Amino acid sequence: MKKEKDLNHVVNIEKAIQDRWGDAAVENPASHWDDKKEKEYLKQLRERIQNEEPPSSTKEHEGILVTSKLFNNRRVDRCPKCDTYKLSKRDKVLVKKVGHCQHCEWKKN
Repeated sequence: MKKEKDLNHVVNIEKAIQDRWGDAAVENPASHWDDKKEKEYLKQLRERIQNEEPPSSTKEHEGILVTSKLFNNRRVDRCPKCDTYKLSKRDKVLVKKVGHCQHCEWKKN
């Protein structure tokens, strides 16, 4: 008896959806799928796989294998004297002009 009520409830919900949004809202998407569409989909999938980048190689870093995508090859901004990271704009100017950051300048004075 409970299953019958559940199925009736499902049917009522589907009818309400159909009344509100139309027949296309309750159709099974597989009903519009055929062999021609399947072949086209597989062709597009193969093309997409071929155009993707090859899997990245791994590098060993401190005894751990890490993908090469995680490595950053650009130069890190830091003070050449005290190796301080996260330099401010003012510090970057001082490093170019004087050769050290503001922190090193304060230590000097």
